[in-house]
Amino acid sequence: MSETKLSRGSIWAKWDLQVQPVSNNWLGKNDSATLEKIEKSTQEYLKIAEEKNIEVIGITDHNCGLAIDYAINNDKNIKVLPGVELDTREGWHLLVIFNENYKEKIGLEKWSEAVEYFLAKNCKIDRPFFNSDNTHKKIGCTTKELISDIWNSDIGIVVFAHCMSSDGFFKKSDVQGRKEIIDYLINGNIYFSFEIKEKYEQIEEIQNKIKGWYPKNHPEIPILSSSDAHKASDVGSTYSLIKANKNYEGLKQVLFEPKDRLFIGEELNDNKTDYSVIESVKFIDDNFLPHEIKLNQNLVTIIGGKSTGKSLLLRSIAETIDQKEVIDRHKEVGLDVYSKKIKGFEVKWRDGQISKLNNIDNPSKKIIYIPQSYLNRLVEKNEEQTSIDDIIKNVLIQDVDIKSAFENLQSKNNSLNSKVAKNIEDLEQLYANFIELNKSIKNIGDKKGIESEIKKIENSIADLKNKSGLDTSEIAKYNDLIKIKDKLAKRQEQINTDLESLNLLKSENTEIINKPLFSSVSEKTKEELNIEFEKIQKVFIDDWLSFIDNKITVLNDEINEIALALSKTDSDLKPYSGKLNNSKILTNLELSLEKEKNKLNKILIEQQKLEDLKKEILLIIDNLADFTKNFYNSLFDAKSIIMKQKLIKDEMDFEIDILFKEKAFHNQFVLEVFNGVKLSTYVKSNSLNIDNYTFKNIEQFKADIKTIILDFLNKKIETVKRYDSLSSALKVLLKNWFVFDFKLTSEGDRFNEMSAGKKAFILLKLLIDLDKSSKYPILLDQPEDDWDNRSLYSQLRKFIKEKKKERQIIIVTHNPNLVVGTDSEQVIIANQKGNSTPNNIYHFEYTSGALEDTSIRLQDNAIPILNRQGIKEHVCDILEGGEVAFKKREQKYAISTVHNNI
Repeated sequence: MSETKLSRGSIWAKWDLQVQPVSNNWLGKNDSATLEKIEKSTQEYLKIAEEKNIEVIGITDHNCGLAIDYAINNDKNIKVLPGVELDTREGWHLLVIFNENYKEKIGLEKWSEAVEYFLAKNCKIDRPFFNSDNTHKKIGCTTKELISDIWNSDIGIVVFAHCMSSDGFFKKSDVQGRKEIIDYLINGNIYFSFEIKEKYEQIEEIQNKIKGWYPKNHPEIPILSSSDAHKASDVGSTYSLIKANKNYEGLKQVLFEPKDRLFIGEELNDNKTDYSVIESVKFIDDNFLPHEIKLNQNLVTIIGGKSTGKSLLLRSIAETIDQKEVIDRHKEVGLDVYSKKIKGFEVKWRDGQISKLNNIDNPSKKIIYIPQSYLNRLVEKNEEQTSIDDIIKNVLIQDVDIKSAFENLQSKNNSLNSKVAKNIEDLEQLYANFIELNKSIKNIGDKKGIESEIKKIENSIADLKNKSGLDTSEIAKYNDLIKIKDKLAKRQEQINTDLESLNLLKSENTEIINKPLFSSVSEKTKEELNIEFEKIQKVFIDDWLSFIDNKITVLNDEINEIALALSKTDSDLKPYSGKLNNSKILTNLELSLEKEKNKLNKILIEQQKLEDLKKEILLIIDNLADFTKNFYNSLFDAKSIIMKQKLIKDEMDFEIDILFKEKAFHNQFVLEVFNGVKLSTYVKSNSLNIDNYTFKNIEQFKADIKTIILDFLNKKIETVKRYDSLSSALKVLLKNWFVFDFKLTSEGDRFNEMSAGKKAFILLKLLIDLDKSSKYPILLDQPEDDWDNRSLYSQLRKFIKEKKKERQIIIVTHNPNLVVGTDSEQVIIANQKGNSTPNNIYHFEYTSGALEDTSIRLQDNAIPILNRQGIKEHVCDILEGGEVAFKKREQKYAISTVHNNI
């Protein structure tokens, strides 16, 4: 049973690739005393390297490899790369860092022997390799020939040593000669490096020289920093920070990806916070490898054959951290929920916190999880407002001012919705009162008939008066008293009606002020606001009820006064009634007149109430129509603030329109509320064209809303049974039918006109931008399904390479461009046990490491498949086009870089 390899992949470490333990005085000597000195010196160099946390050193003595033999198998956990320093004919110095397989390849046991073999065979240096004055001999071939031979024969890597010093590449020989060498190397796709000793500003000087040679398309040539230590205390005085496996293959990656793999300076800035980086994950299930899988903080790619557990690993990470995120993403685009379940899973964060599958006490952590085919499905959704709008909004609200604008918009809309609901309730009640009052007036009698009867009675009374014994002044006095009595009776009727209304208002209207929701504030602040509001509300209600009581008292007092006045008026009328002939007839006429006048007074009062109700109803209809306009205006006001955003950029243009949801209006209102059989009749009765309604402008929409409300009241619209109440129909009509329509343009293409791949890329950028502050991990399951290969290589690959510097990204993929092309720091290989794919013990097992992890394929079928070869070989086997991707990566010195600049 072989051991499972689980490496975190390429991580940053300090490398010092030019240390020289062999003193110039010892060069060319191999007596026991000298060898003892070399061994002692080498151990001192290793001790200092350990103290300074240098994890990789290159031993590169001039024309000598003796110190390598004493250092290569040290007990200080320091990786030693064998090398040698050479003098060229042109006078500059070269370092050669050997391929660690070189010694075995040429069949030698010691590195000192391998170095001598190299000096003689490849460098054409005659033995002995030192002159009589103990100086080292120069190479016997041209620099071009030597570097080409070293690279193409995979002997090692050439570094132009301390290239800014007096015997360095940029200080020796003529400018044209130097450029010819670089032209030759670049044109031949031969990789190499420059090196400086300590002055970091020399990096920019070298880069400017290269840009001057190649202004149109300058190559990325790595510039290492090494100590060139000739005494132990100088080891690590300067060094390079390199992100790679600590071996020759790791160093080779620096040549291919110098921008991302190499850093020169005092301190590397890690943009990732401990709480947003997953340190490791672990299955707790008998079917799975139980070992802790440590994860790289940058880009982790998970690959494997079909049903090998790669997506299962990614989904387990996602579900353990944020199960709701996983469920919501699947539900959003109609993806099936995975049926395969595991017993347990743990995610350990770099801050020490642990998330456990299905544990309600998990730390509050976030991820962005993109399931397979999610982006494609999302861009295919043909709706007036989709999750894409939510994604854009969530990006925008990371700006404090814009978030406030959206919160204010929501608050305004909540307030408008409350007002709409209250006004609908009031309208329904007022309309019911209007109908009831109409009935009541009809029950009292016919106004015109009553007025005619009054005139008739009044004529009869006048006739009797004329025939009575009363003189003109007495009749006048009598008429005045009758008028006073009529006026008092009318006022008495009005007061009684007012008292009835006030008593009803007192018993019903105790919730005068509706309490706000306070939804955008914290619980503590909400509690304080609620307490204070209730205090103010109670004081207000108490004052209101007290006012009503006072008003009732005043009116009751007035009623009492009217009763006394009526009694006095009746008393004043008695003398005149007694003098009148046929007083009994007159009395009956007066009683009839009083009765009819009371009826008329009541009708007039009720009709006035009816007119007041009409005004209130029309006012409420105006209010309701205004509220629909205010929904639009609120969006318009918010738009002016939102358009100041600076979050959506990176070659994207952003605009906002205010959209009337025509489809929703038709489906949710017209088809839902109207009686379909009678709809055509209504359509023909007006110019609204309600069955195919089109929004023209907000003023017209407001007018149309008023028309529809009035048509509901006037029974011109027949609804289905469930909407036969006025309020139920109006609640649907008076929804907020307006939304923001966010419009994105990239490279001249509007979002809805883009290819599916470009849409998917834009969406991915937005999703990643959702979390600019905390920068939690991004989990992508087979994103290549949403892209064509060209888009994937030109857009997604570059994007991921940049974003992995800011946040941890974990990808399941079948595409080599997302593994090799993105320079993935860690590759996890997944395997499910099968007849041709055996595991160590478990049904599902994993191995992991860096892209530069390479080893010869073992042909023994008894060995578990994950242990038969290196990560690089697994990538080439599993991913179609894997070998091509590696070759492409190793040939990226620009296509004919030299010729492009000539």
